[in-house]
Amino acid sequence: MNAPSKDMADVLVADGLGTFAAATGWGIYISAEPQKPDSTITLYDYNGTDGLLVNPSAAHEVQRRFVQVRVRNMDFTTAYTKCGDIIDAVQQQAGKFTSTGVKYIDVQKQSGPMFIKKDDSNRSIIVANFLVMRQQTA
Repeated sequence: MNAPSKDMADVLVADGLGTFAAATGWGIYISAEPQKPDSTITLYDYNGTDGLLVNPSAAHEVQRRFVQVRVRNMDFTTAYTKCGDIIDAVQQQAGKFTSTGVKYIDVQKQSGPMFIKKDDSNRSIIVANFLVMRQQTA
């Protein structure tokens, strides 16, 4: 089973919002943000719980995980807009996609787009946080 960040990154790539480890344009990364390129989308997994049963007769427990999407760009407006595009793409796929034996039951935006700071290279960082509910299918 993939990490939720990996599956969400696949959705972003499929929607044309970026490319895995791109040296130019919008690069998509998981769990580690590189120094370059300036335009990056990095997804991070963090805490969660298991056992929330949506259907008590289901064979597998529902996993609740959180994913943060961090968008970085030299221009604040560009970063903010890209974060909004990501939110739209992820929410449109909520409850509709499966990946590697996992059904994504729901993806709920918890916060964002939210400006965090300018980094040491004066690039704007905008984040969005999601609650991901998924269940093994096999």
